[in-house]
Amino acid sequence: MSACFQEFLEDAWTWFIDGLGTLKAAGVHWVAAVIQPQVKNIALSCPPGYRECQNGKCYKPEQSCNFVDDCGDDTDENECGTSCTFEKGWCGWQNSLAENFDWALGVGSRQGLRPPEDHTLGNKNGHFLYLEATPVGLQGEEAHLRSAVWQESSAACTLSFWYFISAKATGSIQILIKTEKGLSKVWQESEQNSGDHWQRAVILLGKLRNFEVLFRGIRTRDLGGGPAIDDIEFKNCTTVGETSESCPEATDFLCHDKKCVASHLVCDYKPDCSDRSDEAHCGHYTSTAGSCNFETSGNWTTACGLTQDSQDDLDWAIGTRIPVETSSPDIDHTPGSGQHFLSVSSSGPEEGHTARITTSQYFPASLGVCTVRFWFYMVDPKSMGILKVYTIEESGLNILVWSVIGSKRTGWMYGHVPLSSNSAFKVAFEADLAGNEEIFIALDDITFTPECVFGGPMASQPSPCEGDQFSCIYTLQCVPLSGKCNGQEDCTDGSDEMDCSLSNPPQRCGQMEFQCSNNECIPPLLLCDGVPDCHLNEDESRCSNGSCSDGALMCTSSNSCIPVHERCDGFANCMDFQLDESSCSECPFGYCRNGGNCVVEKNGPVCR
Repeated sequence: MSACFQEFLEDAWTWFIDGLGTLKAAGVHWVAAVIQPQVKNIALSCPPGYRECQNGKCYKPEQSCNFVDDCGDDTDENECGTSCTFEKGWCGWQNSLAENFDWALGVGSRQGLRPPEDHTLGNKNGHFLYLEATPVGLQGEEAHLRSAVWQESSAACTLSFWYFISAKATGSIQILIKTEKGLSKVWQESEQNSGDHWQRAVILLGKLRNFEVLFRGIRTRDLGGGPAIDDIEFKNCTTVGETSESCPEATDFLCHDKKCVASHLVCDYKPDCSDRSDEAHCGHYTSTAGSCNFETSGNWTTACGLTQDSQDDLDWAIGTRIPVETSSPDIDHTPGSGQHFLSVSSSGPEEGHTARITTSQYFPASLGVCTVRFWFYMVDPKSMGILKVYTIEESGLNILVWSVIGSKRTGWMYGHVPLSSNSAFKVAFEADLAGNEEIFIALDDITFTPECVFGGPMASQPSPCEGDQFSCIYTLQCVPLSGKCNGQEDCTDGSDEMDCSLSNPPQRCGQMEFQCSNNECIPPLLLCDGVPDCHLNEDESRCSNGSCSDGALMCTSSNSCIPVHERCDGFANCMDFQLDESSCSECPFGYCRNGGNCVVEKNGPVCR
C-alpha cells in the first residue's frame, strides 16, 4: 500500500471516529453524515464453516433462514424471501427459473391493469409486485415467486400480505407451501372476488420444517395480468422461546426446552437441543451393529460390527492423534473422555490407494427412513483425498450415496446420509488416497438411526403416485410417466432411467432442436413455455422444478441453481443428499446419456 493511500485511509478513519465536520481530499468534498457509516473490520476472518455478516460478525450456515437475526444486521435472513415492502428490492424473493411469465417489480399506474398506487406508501411512487399483461401472454400461464427454504416455523407463525385485483385484471393469486412431502395450496383469490382497493390476507402457517412459500400467479385470459401483492410479513415465526409441545412431524424429538428436533438428529454426538436432551439417552443408538465411537480396548472390528475389506490396498486403524501439521486440537471427536478414532493415511508417492470398512451385518430393506451419521476429519492440503459412503446390496451392487473431497478446512466435520434400498444392504466407508501427497482421513462416532434396524415394509407400501406418474425407487418422489427412460434423470436417485434400453433413439433433429419421443422436432424456444408441444409433454415435464445453465446443478429442495464453482468444494449447498458434493471424483454408471462421454474435472463429472 502506498504511503499516500495509507495516509488517506488514516485521515478518513479519524474523520469517522471523531466526527470532524468536513474533509477535502483530491478535490472531493466530504460531508459528515448523520448516520454513522458501517466500517467492516477488514482484519476479521471467519472460522472455517462460517459465513461473514455485513457488519463483520460471523454466523453458521444453519443459522440462515431461521427467523432469527443472528448477525444483528439481518445478513443471515435478508436473502431468504422474508418480510418485504419492496421499497428496497426483493428481500430474497425470486421468480422461478422455469416459467417465462414472471412477477414484476413496479410502481402505480392509472393507465394499465396494475394498481394506481402501492400499499406501503399509498402513492404512485411506491413499489409492489404484479403480474404484467403482455402482448404474447396466454391463458393458463403461471408465474411462481418463491422464498428460500425456511428451516422451521413456530406453531403461531402467520404469513400476511396485501393484494390488489382490479375489476379489469385477468388473473388469480394462490399461496402454496412446499415441503419435502410436496406442494399444498393454502390460499387463493381471483378477479371474481376483486375490488379496486388493497385487501389483506392472513394465513396461519403453523409448525413447519424445511419449507418454501410460493406466490403463484395465473393468467385467466390471453394477454391477461394485473393482480399485485405488497407488504409481505412473517409474524411470530421464530421458535426461540416457544413452549408449545407440537412438532412439525409426529416422529420428531421434543427437547426438554420444548424445541423440536428431527428424529435423525437424535444421538448423533451433536447436541441440537439447547439443553442437550437429544444426546441424553443413546444406548439403543450406540449398541447398533456398525455404530462405534472406537473407545474399545479389544478388537475394534468385532466390537464395532465392522469389517476390513480384504480387496482394498490399505487398512483403517485406531488412532489417537491428528497430524501436527494442522492447527486444530489433536484429540478425537467423542465428547467426554474419548481418545480414539479410526484413521488411514498415505505418505508415499503411490497412486490409487483405497481403504474400506463395511458393516458386518446387513440392514433390512427400507425406503427413506434409515440414516447413517458420522464425523470425519481430513488433512489434505491439495484436496486429493476422497471419503465415500456406499450401500452394498445383497446382489453385490455398490451404490455411491455420498462423497466429499479433501479441503483446506480443519476440524471434525459432520456427515449424515439417508439410505434406501429395495433389498437388504450393508454400508461401506471408503477412503481414496490417490495422489502424491500426504493425506490423512479419520472417522469417529458412527451411528445409525433405529429405523435402519427395523427396516420398512417395501412390498406392501402403497405408491403415493398417480396413474400417470412414475414412482421413484429410492426416494419419495413422483415424476411424470413421460420422463421414464427419456435420457434425463427426473428422480434424484436416477431410477427413472434404470432398466432402459442401452441403444440411443435415432437422432432426426438438428443440433439446435429438441427431439420429442415420437421423433418430432421442435425449436428450443418452445421448451418450458407452459404449453405442451410434444405429444407426451416431455418438453414441459422437467420444468416445474426449474432449470439451470452453464453447467450448474439444479437443487430440487431449494429450486435453486448451484453454479459450477460451488460444486465439489467441500461445502454442501443442496439438501437433496448433498448432491453438489456427491460423485465428485468419478463418473457414476450411466451418468451421461444419449452417447455422451463423462469426464471428471475439477468441479465433478461433466458430459461431453
